[in-house]
Amino acid sequence: MKKSIGICCFYGNWSIVEILVLAKESGFSGFEIDLSEYGPVNLKSTPD
Repeated sequence: MKKSIGICCFYGNWSIVEILVLAKESGFSGFEIDLSEYGPVNLKSTPD
């Protein structure tokens, strides 16, 4: 069975990379990101 987690389950000033690493290390294979105007990944984000 695959498990996923959403970014809303994390709090604080963590970078998106830190959150993704922790989710993977915790056994989650899927991740729901916040794609809002002020989220860590938004429509103005670059590939970097």
